[in-house]
Amino acid sequence: MKGNTPAPGGAPRDDFRAARAEQEIGKLTRQITHLQEAIDAMERTSVWRLGEKWYALRSLLVRAGRNIAATFRRTTARAEGKERAASAPSRAAASLRGGKVLFISHDARRMGAPILLLNFLRWFKEHAGIPFEILLGDDGELRPEFEALAPVTLWREDI
Repeated sequence: MKGNTPAPGGAPRDDFRAARAEQEIGKLTRQITHLQEAIDAMERTSVWRLGEKWYALRSLLVRAGRNIAATFRRTTARAEGKERAASAPSRAAASLRGGKVLFISHDARRMGAPILLLNFLRWFKEHAGIPFEILLGDDGELRPEFEALAPVTLWREDI
């Protein structure tokens, strides 16, 4: 039979292919094991854990911002007879009756927490339509970026 013709080295062709396939499977198994060990090592690093916390916090903040905006839209829609949703952000702002949300940061240096707050406030301003002010515990290079979004008060200077 054609399938059993001896290959170089005297082994039948099917046996030769099976042995070659076993070698390839063994090689791929070792590569997968190596990659899994590398992933496990990476997941044990503090950078990985920090990244996981960042994405969890980011997800939480995005959901919270959406929930706040949705709550204001629902509240104002009920109060105004369920008008068009297109004007919901302005109705939400009006429903505060002159009130504002206060966001607080310990400082305005280009570091983790202030950068996170700044990015969240950019999103919040664009999507929520709710007026807010910012209280900074100390000055820093991000202050002009905060001031571009809302009125800023420095704890140590202005209070």
